[in-house]
Amino acid sequence: MDGITLCRKIKQNININHIPIILLTAKSKAEDQIEGLEIGADAYIVKPFNTELLRTTISNLIANRERLRGICTRLIPTLAASISTLRVGSARWSLMVFITLLIKISSLDFISIFVIFSFFFLMLRRPPRSTLSSSSAASDVYKRQQ
Repeated sequence: MDGITLCRKIKQNININHIPIILLTAKSKAEDQIEGLEIGADAYIVKPFNTELLRTTISNLIANRERLRGICTRLIPTLAASISTLRVGSARWSLMVFITLLIKISSLDFISIFVIFSFFFLMLRRPPRSTLSSSSAASDVYKRQQ
């Protein structure tokens, strides 16, 4: 099995697709590099390689993962609070259930799932555009949607 095939199999497996992959290969054509990156490799380094380039690439991948972990750690309480305020049967609740089912039937990785949930929950926290008026009728509509 070559590196491209292994990388493809890893990135298709939801249990391990979060693992960063660096392809270290003798294939130096631009189309080979594009193929490697398109299937999900985090980096593509051609042999013979500079060890400092490899070290820096590894360092950057680790630093980026730590940054993402920090963002996720800070946002999870906000998302949990947003979820807990949703009323079963409301339009917003239905949207959340739909998104959850969509994610379950797809093969998205953790970061993609987190980004989708973050986006939708931040959008759900805002009142709909039609209720931004200060009239009491608009505020009644907004209250009923909650």
